[in-house]
Order: sequence, then structure tokens, then C-alpha cells
Amino acid sequence: MDRVQTPIIPAIGALIDATPGTISLGQGVVHFAPPPGVARAIEAFWRDPTNHQYGPIEGSEALRACIRAKLTEENGQQVTESQIIVTAGSNMAFLNTVLAITGPGDEIVVPAPYYFNQEMAIRSVDCTPVIVPVGEDHSPD
Repeated sequence: MDRVQTPIIPAIGALIDATPGTISLGQGVVHFAPPPGVARAIEAFWRDPTNHQYGPIEGSEALRACIRAKLTEENGQQVTESQIIVTAGSNMAFLNTVLAITGPGDEIVVPAPYYFNQEMAIRSVDCTPVIVPVGEDHSPD
């Protein structure tokens, strides 16, 4: 892990703490409660002990079935549930993609600017990021 840079989030957090009045735009954290129906559904969810266990890496079967139905009915896309993967976030999705399509020693083009976790994921699987600046039209220079 010595190939991976130190995470920047704690450093930025310290800067924010040291500067009273700073408004963090780092995450889309809302400052209001969810609608009452959502709160009730969450309470019911937490009462079910099966929801306190690790689930399948590809996401729950029920959720993937709902996504498949939406893609079929609203988007006209014919997919199977095995073609749908639900991750815990974009970092997990990016790492899964890197693991699926690369091998140790591969070089991966990363358009700059980029999210620092992308470089960390690439280096953590023994690949090399090749940082490429982009122009105003967002294509590589």
C-alpha cells in the first residue's frame, strides 16, 4: 500500500475545522429529514435481522430485479439480472471495473482532473495510472 497516496479527505477536514464558517461542498449531505413514508420504510427495514448481514457482492436480488424491470419498462432495454451489479458507491464500482479488465503492470489512461480514489484503486492493483490532461472540450490534449 506504500504505492497509494495518503487520503486527502482527512487533510481537507482539518482545513475546514481550522477555518470557522467554511461550507463544505465535498458531499451532497442534506440538512433535512426524509419524507415520513421513507422514515417508516427505514424503520421496517431495520427491524428485519436479515438486513444486518453482508449481502451478495453484486447487490440484492430484489433490487436488481427492480432495476431490470425499470430498464425494460421505461428504457426498452432487455437485460438479465446477471448483467446488473449494484455497488456500495462509485469507488467500489470503479475498483471492480479495474479488477475486471486489467492485469498487474497494465497502464490505465486517467483524464485529468480526476478523483483521487481512482489513482489509489489503480495503484492498489499494481497498475500504473497515466494522467492525461484534457482540453476545454474535455477531450485529451
